[in-house]
Amino acid sequence: MPLFRGRRLRVRRAAVPTARLSLLLTSLPLLAMAALAMLQMPEQAWVWAALALPGLGLNVRVHQHWQRHAVRRVMRELNQAQLAEQARQAQAVAEAANRAKTDFLSRMSHELRTPLNAVLGFAQLLRAELPQQQGTPHRHLDHIERAGWHLTELIDDVLDVSRIEAGRVALRVSEVSLRAVLDEAWEMSLPLALARGLRAEPRFRSSADLRVQGDPVRLRQVVLNLLSNAIKYNREQGELRLELDAPDGRARITVSDTGLGLSAEQQTHLFEPFNRLGREHSAIQGTGIGLALTRQLLQMMGGEIAVQSRLGEGSAFSVSLPLAEPGAAALPRGRVLCIEDNEVNMLLVEQLLLAWPDVELLKAESVAEGLQLARSCAPDLILLDMRLPDGSGEQVLQALRADPTSAGLRVVALSASAAAEDAQAARAAGALDYWTKPLDFERFRQDVSRLLSSTPAAR
Repeated sequence: MPLFRGRRLRVRRAAVPTARLSLLLTSLPLLAMAALAMLQMPEQAWVWAALALPGLGLNVRVHQHWQRHAVRRVMRELNQAQLAEQARQAQAVAEAANRAKTDFLSRMSHELRTPLNAVLGFAQLLRAELPQQQGTPHRHLDHIERAGWHLTELIDDVLDVSRIEAGRVALRVSEVSLRAVLDEAWEMSLPLALARGLRAEPRFRSSADLRVQGDPVRLRQVVLNLLSNAIKYNREQGELRLELDAPDGRARITVSDTGLGLSAEQQTHLFEPFNRLGREHSAIQGTGIGLALTRQLLQMMGGEIAVQSRLGEGSAFSVSLPLAEPGAAALPRGRVLCIEDNEVNMLLVEQLLLAWPDVELLKAESVAEGLQLARSCAPDLILLDMRLPDGSGEQVLQALRADPTSAGLRVVALSASAAAEDAQAARAAGALDYWTKPLDFERFRQDVSRLLSSTPAAR
């Protein structure tokens, strides 16, 4: 019996160091992995400490449980770090692709807008020179202008998608007559409505004109999109109404139809980009981007959009905008310097300004000539092309701002590029505004008149 007890005691004493040694040996790989992981995630040091405590007198079961928990935590942290790195790499690739896309769209826009500027510009000049009684030539010019502006709008739509993704949409805000905007949008949409047999009611024409602060081109785009949807999703022989009123001190535009209508579930997803609400497989064409862009544009102009709809009965989209205080029109007069190397574009600007006898036009075809005239003549407004044969528009802006005699001159950049990055660069260099080609003659006159009237020439 004593012998048995002695042997048992010796075995027991020998087993404890052996267990500790075994635990230490099995922990060595974990220690190596922990040391490596600590270099990547030192803030999780307590986890690595848990892996470094074998053989220090702890209960083996407790320590093994702690080790398993720590190993799981380490693997989870390593997986998260790996996923984060993969996400960063994917984001870098996406940003590079987006930059390449933006650069391509910018170049494409510039190359298309340059000839369009000549086509539309001379079509408008021909219209002004032709007698009003010559109906056939005017109709031909109508076709040229409509096709040209339609192509311009298609280019803008492609660029708008890119701008939406980047969160950048530029506006040119001025006082706008809603009656004029609605008239233009209605006339452009009416042929399609009549082709579908709709009963079209321009009720806005019996309402008083309202003026708001907004971008007239973007406002027309908003109304055109709502009218287009009301026509596309209407039923045959249905109704289309466009109304204008001013409840609660705000201008309200309402487009109503008697078409498919929207369910409550569809209305909750109505303004999601590229969501066509289950109608993507129908015969009705569309991208699902129109309403998302419409709401974004309205929000930038202080406006709102709301919808009332019942499935199978039709929809009514309402746009509200803050009213503008009417301002007095100023008679344009002053001195304008146009720095432009393209003879066609220079001729267009010259013809436009000829209608104002009190506006003097100075012409320059290069950076050097433009800077010399700017400093010696102190024009009230400079129209600056951003691509010149002996330098860039940014260089002209920087030179003007660096010279105290010309630092206060007002400069508007002109370019065939509609990229937001180019507009931002021009404004950052000192441009007051950024106008894209082809020029809309009416808008060009309004903007030049506004700028010249706000700084009366003292001559």
